[in-house]
Amino acid sequence: MGVRVEYIEGLTVSGQYFHDERLVEIKAGLSPVVERSVMAHEAAHAELRHRPEEAWCHAIQNERMASAMAGRRLINFREFMELKAAGIGESQMAKRLGVARGILRAYTWITAPAWDLAA
Repeated sequence: MGVRVEYIEGLTVSGQYFHDERLVEIKAGLSPVVERSVMAHEAAHAELRHRPEEAWCHAIQNERMASAMAGRRLINFREFMELKAAGIGESQMAKRLGVARGILRAYTWITAPAWDLAA
């Protein structure tokens, strides 16, 4: 993708993408599950060519879309549906799917039928 990745000690966020520099910074020392989730999220920002947004609503939309795309890459849909049908809670489901909860939430949002979102 032509994006450089740097691990930064003491970074105040888990990860961030800088479009103009084609750079992703990842907080050093994250757990493997969180690091995997952050990398997929930041890769989605790069793929979608997200730039910093001044308007708060656009920034939130970009974050949600990047997390949803990360979920599409990292989560097996059939396994997700089996866990959902079994009534597995969000925390346990995220653990079993090997993703951060924020990624699971965005994936759940993007895979929900429209009538569920409208309710």
